[in-house]
Amino acid sequence: VEIRPQSFIAVASKDPRSFRRDDTVDRSIVLRMGARTAGSSIASISAAITRDRALIYGEWLYYLNRVVAAVALEPERNTTTRLGDFEVFAYAACRALGWQSEVVVPALLDVLARERTAFAAESDIVLDILHEWVSYGPNEGLAISARDLLQQLSTMASTGNKPFVRTPQALAQRLRAPHLRAIYDVTETLRGETRLYTIQKPLSSFEVN
Repeated sequence: VEIRPQSFIAVASKDPRSFRRDDTVDRSIVLRMGARTAGSSIASISAAITRDRALIYGEWLYYLNRVVAAVALEPERNTTTRLGDFEVFAYAACRALGWQSEVVVPALLDVLARERTAFAAESDIVLDILHEWVSYGPNEGLAISARDLLQQLSTMASTGNKPFVRTPQALAQRLRAPHLRAIYDVTETLRGETRLYTIQKPLSSFEVN
């Protein structure tokens, strides 16, 4: 089945846990909106939009037409993320706006990837406990099975009265999460019939608080 997306979906949520599934986060653009400043009530914002609506709509149509024209001329690209359609759109939009797309888009995608990683890492109990475990010197670079790692991490989690995954299979799946692999170098090797995991901090890693 070939699916051709016709639009991008915007979701506003007060409960971001709904979107922290690995496969969902990896296909999302996370935008953190600042709180309204004091004095900027909904009534004043609505009044300003109503006053300038013609100008806003006219400018939007002007640039939208330029972007649509640019999309039609956009060459085939080997996209680098799961947001392939957005990546192509971003290159076209940059050209329509007169920006240096070959500079702007890779930088934009890098920032978005970092934001997705930070978003997925928030409130990830496995990542929090794993950070404590790796911080103990002998553990970094240690080859260990998912079963033995689960036993050690579960003990640490129970000490802090924190919920944790219950099976080695569930832990192994979490160790393959894109946001975790963006923070740690995780190497999998087979020793006989046992899969061993080696977890290390890369030279330029995120800090997990």
